[in-house]
Parts: sequence; structure tokens; C-alpha cells
Amino acid sequence: MSPGYRNESQNVGTFVAGELNSGDVAYTDADGRMYNAGRSKDLIIRSAHNIDPLMIENPLQRHPAVALATEEELRTFAEAKIGERPAWPKEIRIIDAIPMTAVGKIFKPSLRENAAKRTVRTVLVERHLAGDVVAGGGLRAMSVTVTLADSNHDDASQLQEILDGYLFQTTIKS
Repeated sequence: MSPGYRNESQNVGTFVAGELNSGDVAYTDADGRMYNAGRSKDLIIRSAHNIDPLMIENPLQRHPAVALATEEELRTFAEAKIGERPAWPKEIRIIDAIPMTAVGKIFKPSLRENAAKRTVRTVLVERHLAGDVVAGGGLRAMSVTVTLADSNHDDASQLQEILDGYLFQTTIKS
């Protein structure tokens, strides 16, 4: 793509071992096709807008009753405080506690894992299937393993086809 910047000091962090460090998370399939699976940094892209999640998180953390607020209260509060309509939350999920790192920052990989598990569990319910869902890091930045209970090969194949439409990597076990 590029041998780097003319001013070599600008290459630090941008080029690592001669390769462009774009911040994208990608994977290659068995046929050698490359797919972009997302970004390694937290960034929401909606309606061609690049949205820093802090734009949404900071106003919601200032809500005076956030420990007791309902989803609708938070939605109304967020929409009044967030200037860009594309940054308005599509969904607000109330949880008991925010996972934190040792230095007091929000541990977002855990939140992403929970969101992926919720998504897969919704698909299972819609398909009238039961199973265990485990999520973690993986080739596409997120890997989800579904162990189906009382299912057949067709159920597993259909579920795999549906979940292949998501950016996370999926393994179905029956």
C-alpha cells in the first residue's frame, strides 16, 4: 500500500513491522477473501457518522437517578443531551453493575460479549431452539459458541446460516 510517511517519525504506531496498523479487525475465509469485521478501537459507525461511545456514555452517567432509571427515562435524557441524532442510543439495556477494569475504566469486551450472547439467545428463542451460548475473543474480534440441546442437523445448519450474517465468528455444536 505504502512504504510509509516521508517524515518517518509519523510511522510510529501507524506502520508496525512494515505493515499498516489501520485499527481494523479483519479475517480471511477459506477462499482467501478478506472481510472487515469491525474496529479494534471503540467507535460506533451509524448513518456514515463516526461516533465516539463517550458521547453517549458521559451524558447517561450524569443522569441523577441512573441507578433507578428506566430505559425510557434514559432515552429521553440522552436525546436531550446528545447533539447528533445518529448518536442517540438505539437500545438501552439496564444492568446491575458495569464491568470495570482494575484502573476503573469500563471493561467493554465484557459488555460486547453480553450483547452478542443476548443477540444469539434472541435468535434461539425465535427459532424455538434451546442451547448454551458462550462468547469471547476470536478471529473476528468476537467468537460465539452455541451448544444446542435436543436439535437436529437441519436446526444447526439453519442457525449457522442465520448467525453467519453477524460480524462475530460462530461455532454451532449439537
